[in-house]
Amino acid sequence: MSLTISPAALEQRVLNVLQNHGFTEENARAVAQVITAGERDGCKSHGLYRLEGCLKVTAAGKASGTSVPQIHDAGGAIIEVAAGGGFAPASFVAGKDLLAARARELLSPVIAALAMSLSSVSVIGNALRLRGQKL
Repeated sequence: MSLTISPAALEQRVLNVLQNHGFTEENARAVAQVITAGERDGCKSHGLYRLEGCLKVTAAGKASGTSVPQIHDAGGAIIEVAAGGGFAPASFVAGKDLLAARARELLSPVIAALAMSLSSVSVIGNALRLRGQKL
């Protein structure tokens, strides 16, 4: 028997599981968003399959669901976010606003537009190359 639920409902269920296993809301939400996106997008290695692994490594003490990411900003182009033994998604969330602001400061709009255009060309090129291939 299969069950179909919305991404929002799945994210809430994953969030509840993680919090019931000791994750803080911030850590649980960040990991739940990645797991939900992976499942939604058909990337099974980052979907629900990953949930069991997250629970196992925290139970074994190899990762923490309660860590608080620390941002180290020397003011240049590199922003370091230390996960403190936690999961990467919480660090990504912690650093994203500063990273976006820094990119606006350091990148000219022309370079940013060029980078976005090249990215689109790359995505389209890869899609065309992979079209018809069984993955």
